[in-house]
Amino acid sequence: MAEVTGTFKVVLDGVETPHAISMSYAQFWRAQRKVLNLLNETSDWGLDQLLGIPAEFVGSPTGDVRYEYQVDFAGGGTSEGSNRWNSIPADAAGYIGDKLNAAFE
Repeated sequence: MAEVTGTFKVVLDGVETPHAISMSYAQFWRAQRKVLNLLNETSDWGLDQLLGIPAEFVGSPTGDVRYEYQVDFAGGGTSEGSNRWNSIPADAAGYIGDKLNAAFE
């Protein structure tokens, strides 16, 4: 199976946690699925707010978290992406940061 190499970086409130990626194609996409599931979960938070469902995370909007990745596929091609959440409750930022870091550990 093709090898995937590169980096996945999480930045939580200015603290950067880099993850070196060196895994099979299947392992990479399994890890990416965890990131996509988190993106879907956080998009539901906005919908819940619109529907009047109480927020899971509350508090001052002092948290910032983001991720960036760039990888090369041994068989050819690259992939890169990023996302960020700015000025969200600190507990929410911590939750997102933990999930992102766990995806590529």
